[in-house]
Amino acid sequence: MKRILGVILAASLGVLGRRSRRTLWSARRAARDRLKIIAPCFTVSGTVDHIGRPRDGDTHIRLTLDPAFEHILNDGNRQYQYGALVVEIVCAYPVTLKVAKASCEAFQNPLGVPQVGDHIIVVGPLVEDRGHHSWREIHPVYQWRKE
Repeated sequence: MKRILGVILAASLGVLGRRSRRTLWSARRAARDRLKIIAPCFTVSGTVDHIGRPRDGDTHIRLTLDPAFEHILNDGNRQYQYGALVVEIVCAYPVTLKVAKASCEAFQNPLGVPQVGDHIIVVGPLVEDRGHHSWREIHPVYQWRKE
């Protein structure tokens, strides 16, 4: 099923190729150092509950997971993210935080951003963010599509 989903996603939307993924990870060294990888490539689905636009140019999405994926949440998600998974599309907006500007200069994100209420499928590394209560995230998003 995951293989079929990956093929569908790759055929349907803007997808980050391997080269773009390497550029993205090398540009985001600070994030890479605090993120503990649980699974290098993971697929989830759910409904967009909230979209935040921090000054680093990224998009922070709270995704209310479909029941089949709720088992991946931890106490950090339940206590600090309203029981949702954080989904981070990097370099989606102009960077206004001076220390973060260089990280998006070498990377143009082609993915776009969903809207609140959209039911989406997301692919990317499943990580624990040790800098933020160790909640779990898909960070960075490699692909997504609206269902």
